[in-house]
Amino acid sequence: MLLSMASEDSIQSHDQDSTLATLLNTYYEQYLASGEYDEAIALYCELLGYQPDVQGYHELGVYLAEQEEWHDAIACFLHSIRLDPDFFEGYYNLGVCLQQLQQYTAAIQVYQQAVRLKPDA
Repeated sequence: MLLSMASEDSIQSHDQDSTLATLLNTYYEQYLASGEYDEAIALYCELLGYQPDVQGYHELGVYLAEQEEWHDAIACFLHSIRLDPDFFEGYYNLGVCLQQLQQYTAAIQVYQQAVRLKPDA
């Protein structure tokens, strides 16, 4: 009986998280479409707390890099790599950020890892 109650609670909790994530994603897309990027980023960060995924962290990292927020972008790319150690784009963009911060030795090491993952890139 306890096991079935725990399972029901887990399912209900998952459904609530999914509903909230869907709602946050809808607002995120609306903010992004209207050019309200700071609000979009805040919501996306909250969304990632519910649904951490490689592409989400990567997209946020790309946006932050475009804003020259190098350290925050690095954190996002590191998250994407932790979730998928074979994620070429995460390594490549991490290298770009490190290069922008003039951390050339680290950038070269990261680029080398990217090349190992995708030699034809």
